[in-house]
Amino acid sequence: MLLVLMKLWSKPRMSTTELELEIHSAYMDRTEFSSPDVLEVAVVLSRADLTFLYLNFADVLDSDQNTEPLALTNIGFVVSTLICGRSLCASIGTDIEIPLIERQGHVRKLCLAFDSSFHTFTGVCAALASGASFGRLALWVDVDEQANLQVVQDECWSWLAYALWSKGSGCSVRELAIGGIGLSRSGLSIFKAAFQQNYPEPDLMRNVEYGLITIPEGVEVKPRAWMENDSMGLMLTHECRCRARYNNATKNVDFILPGFGICTTKADNRSKFVPDATADLSDEVVAHIPNLGSLELDLSQVESGDVLDALLKLIGSDVRSLTLSIQEGWLGVGNQRVKVDLRELAPCVPHLEELHLQNVTIFVSKHNELLRRWGLKTLEMYEADDADSLDTCLRLLVDKTLRSTRELSELEISVGQLERLNPLARGLMNAISGHIGEFLSVAKDEFPSASKAVMISVVNDCHSPQSSLQYIDASILTLIFEFAARAQQRSAWLLNSNPRKRKLHFCGWNSSPSFMYFE
Repeated sequence: MLLVLMKLWSKPRMSTTELELEIHSAYMDRTEFSSPDVLEVAVVLSRADLTFLYLNFADVLDSDQNTEPLALTNIGFVVSTLICGRSLCASIGTDIEIPLIERQGHVRKLCLAFDSSFHTFTGVCAALASGASFGRLALWVDVDEQANLQVVQDECWSWLAYALWSKGSGCSVRELAIGGIGLSRSGLSIFKAAFQQNYPEPDLMRNVEYGLITIPEGVEVKPRAWMENDSMGLMLTHECRCRARYNNATKNVDFILPGFGICTTKADNRSKFVPDATADLSDEVVAHIPNLGSLELDLSQVESGDVLDALLKLIGSDVRSLTLSIQEGWLGVGNQRVKVDLRELAPCVPHLEELHLQNVTIFVSKHNELLRRWGLKTLEMYEADDADSLDTCLRLLVDKTLRSTRELSELEISVGQLERLNPLARGLMNAISGHIGEFLSVAKDEFPSASKAVMISVVNDCHSPQSSLQYIDASILTLIFEFAARAQQRSAWLLNSNPRKRKLHFCGWNSSPSFMYFE
């Protein structure tokens, strides 16, 4: 279940403190969450500073009405403790004694894998929204074999919108990777609605109100997943303030409990519901994750490039590095690759510096000002054997109206089989190879040492009130330092079947995507 932990437990006379200090990476894979041992594992992990934590919730639930609630109870404890920072509930109707603890360590990189069972996914998303912070967060959802695939994927986007991008979310992530699910126009619509309503299951038709509910310590609650089990429930061990939806017809309140997803209670005197002010339902919305600089989307399928652009317009405003990959075999209608117009992409991710693409065709319909000012520095394309993509890459290198001709320093293009390229594509590849080694800086000769010393002295003296440097425009300063910088040469790789390892690939442990694993 947890190889590192089990090995450490086997060491003789090792104290709990020593055990916690030795745990840096932990993997919970194919775990029997109905076992009480899981609680002890979570307690130990909560006291360790983890560089990496992998939690695989795929295939951990079964249809047994006796063991499934036990597993969900323990999963809720693990998730609320390791992600939210403390356990929130005690179990009712079972022999499980859930310890009341608060997390003392922290998790730097968190990897989460799910199957089509939505109970664990919603509980984890609820926990993420409560205020989690990570250097890197990766989520993989395997829903390929679902009969109601479209519905499940749309619900995934709804919960992701709530957990990561809604106004009520406290989640902070520097690097985010989402994979396994597809993106459709209906999924985009429900994503936007969930973001606007700050609730993962938006309902714009019924007589409902959205708001916050404060539930006191000691109140009994029942997660939606347990509705058919009358003998089991949860009791809050802390007062909780939760996002909620009030149904005026039934007088019931659905609220989101970290670790457990949606629960139901009556809006009585002990539980105070405070409705929102009028929600902003305009189309012009921008979602934001604090500190997000890198976004990776490894999608099973995408309905169209327009849908992808619309999603990135919502969530990509601060992104510096973007990875887009469409799984092989899910390349859209008629097995055609998704086409992305850089003219439309540039305004969606205006600060982008690195772009990594796989099974995606790029083109430029026509120029606009945002594309001209787009400061792309790195472009990597895998399986780029179409003429449109190759022509676009060449244009980024030679079109003097584009900023990329001066700043695109790394270009990597991988084609499937060179011998299968048509003459046009071969000619474009040859033209691109002619730009390898070009100098990018304003000056091709290195700045003299004496001049560098003068510039350093000026910068060091910039805090002086008499310094003229304070009156120079920022754009002028940029040009000066570009001129003074060491001359940079453009590097490019034109690869046949990409002998180097791709940054995006799906081979790996238990069929999980390899982007989940970190060096």
